[in-house]
Amino acid sequence: LKLHTPLPNLRPSQPSAGRQVPGKALRNSSMGFAETLENRAPETYRQYYLQYTQLKELILELAKENTATSLRTRVTSADFMDMASRPVSRFQEMLRGELQKVNQFACVKHEALFLGLRKICDDCSSLGKKARNLAPGQSIAEDLKKTEDDIEAYSCEIAHLDEYV
Repeated sequence: LKLHTPLPNLRPSQPSAGRQVPGKALRNSSMGFAETLENRAPETYRQYYLQYTQLKELILELAKENTATSLRTRVTSADFMDMASRPVSRFQEMLRGELQKVNQFACVKHEALFLGLRKICDDCSSLGKKARNLAPGQSIAEDLKKTEDDIEAYSCEIAHLDEYV
């Protein structure tokens, strides 16, 4: 992952219509949790989301295996020695990997946002100096618009990262 990547345009096409409030999931009653999660994730974040469907499938697979092995009446020492093949261990390993992936992405994204906001602060300071030294007829309107767009993009990223973690 790059420490500072260009931010995708996360602004809604219409300012208020359809705008998602962080923490408030829009849920279609015919859609399950995994589908809702997948549909809400921006394309740039999807690969870093917890793989809910794969974890759910593993749980179902392990439950089937456990039902089949629980029909045995005799427990052998091998049942206790091979922890890697134990259902709980397989699930914990997969979950640990997923949580590590999510945490690493969140940390990298947080650092990139921090550095980007610091740059915006520096840009604002420079704009103030530039505005004080403007000659008659000069304008910093374009610079202000670019800074406004950057702030808006970062605010969307911050809101989504907050919802993500």
